Amino acid sequence: SVLRPQQTSVEAQNARNLYGDIAWFGVLSGVVSSFLSVFTIRLGGSDMHVGLLSALPALVAIFFSIPGSRLVERESKPLSVLLISGTLNRAGYVAIALVPFVLVARPADGVVALVGLLSIPGAVANVAFTTMFGKAVKPENRAHVVSVRSVWVGITSTTAALVGGKLLDVIVFPINYQILFTLAFAASMLSIYYL
Repeated sequence: SVLRPQQTSVEAQNARNLYGDIAWFGVLSGVVSSFLSVFTIRLGGSDMHVGLLSALPALVAIFFSIPGSRLVERESKPLSVLLISGTLNRAGYVAIALVPFVLVARPADGVVALVGLLSIPGAVANVAFTTMFGKAVKPENRAHVVSVRSVWVGITSTTAALVGGKLLDVIVFPINYQILFTLAFAASMLSIYYL
C-alpha cells in the first residue's frame, strides 16, 4: 500500500502524486548534478565557473526565499505559485542547452548566469512546495512519504546519470548535452503534471 491502511483515499492519491513528482524530477536532478559542471567545462569554463554553479543557487535562495514566502502567503492557491515557479525553473535547462548556439564568445559565463537566474523561481518553488506538502500530507504520515520520495529520487537520478553518460558517449558535442538537457526538462514537466 502507498500509505498505511488508516489513511483516506485522498491522502493516498496525494502520496502517489508526490511519488510521481519526485520520480520524474529525479531525471532532471540526476542529469544536472552529474553533467552541468562537465558541460560548463567543455564550453571553456574555469574552476570559478564550476564553483559558481554550486554557490549561486544557495546565494539566490538567501535573498529570494523570504519574498517567495510572502508571495505564497498572499496567494489563495499556493499550488499555482509552485507550478509557475517550478516550470520557469525547469525551463531554464532548455535555455542552458541552447547556450552554445547563442553565446559563441563566452558560453560558460552564459551557463552560470542562467543558473543564477533560474535559481530565483527555484527558491520560490521550494517555499511553495513546502507549504503545499504540509497541506497534502498529515503530520503522522510525512516521514513515510518523505522516505519513499527519497528512494524514488535516488533510483531515477542514478538511472538518468547512467543512461545520460552513455548518451553523451554516442552523440557528438554539444548536441549530446543539448539532447540530454532537453530530455531531462521533458521528464521534469511530467513531474509538474503530478504536482
